Amino acid sequence: MNNSKSITLSLCVEEHVLARILPILQKGFMLRSQVGCSLNEFLCVQQKISSCYITERISTIFLDGKPVDDIDMTAIQDGSTIALSGAMPGLVGAVMRRGSFYASFRDSITYKKGPDTHTQENCMVNLKFFNIVMKELGPDFLKKGIFLKSSDLTDFLKNQPKDFWQGNKEVLLNKKPVEYSLIKKGEFVLQNDLVFFSVKIHRKILQDNIQDNIQ
Repeated sequence: MNNSKSITLSLCVEEHVLARILPILQKGFMLRSQVGCSLNEFLCVQQKISSCYITERISTIFLDGKPVDDIDMTAIQDGSTIALSGAMPGLVGAVMRRGSFYASFRDSITYKKGPDTHTQENCMVNLKFFNIVMKELGPDFLKKGIFLKSSDLTDFLKNQPKDFWQGNKEVLLNKKPVEYSLIKKGEFVLQNDLVFFSVKIHRKILQDNIQDNIQ
C-alpha cells in the first residue's frame, strides 16, 4: 500500500478526548518502516522507544501471534504484526511475560525465527498497543501519525457521541479544515484503503493569565 491510496485526517482535541481515541490502538494500526531487521532495532532505532522503557514497562511482546523472549534474535517482515503490552494479570500473564520463569510452558508457541539479513525499505508493519503501553506510548504515536484501515476508522468515528466532536478544536482533511459532520459520516474514506491519522492536544492559552503575568 502506498500514499496514493491513503488520505490524511488530523484532529486537534481537548485532552479529555484523547482517552477516547487511544483504544483504537488496540485494534491495530500500521507504520511504514524498514523490515528484515531485529525487533529490537525496529522498536529502539526506528520507533525511538528507549531500551529502558522496553525493559521496565513492556512485559509482553507478541509477533504474529507468538510470544517473544529475545527481541535481538527476532526479525520482523513486511506485514508482521507486533503487539506490545505491560504486565498482564494471573498465570497467563506470567507465562506470556518475556523471559518468564514459566516460559517453558509455552515453548511450542514461542517465536524462534532468527534475524533476517535481507532488509527491505518502505514496508508496512502492524502494531497493537495494550493497557499501560497504550496509555503511555499512544499519545506520541498518534501525534506523529499512524495508518489505519479506512473501515476501522469509519466504524470508530460513527460511534462517537456529540461531546466527542465538541472536544475537537480543529479537523483537517488532507490539510484543509472541514466540518466534523462530514467526517462523522465516514463518506470521505469510501475510495481509500488507508487513512493517515494524527491527533494532537489543543493547548489553550488564557489571555487573562498572560495579562496577569505582565502586570
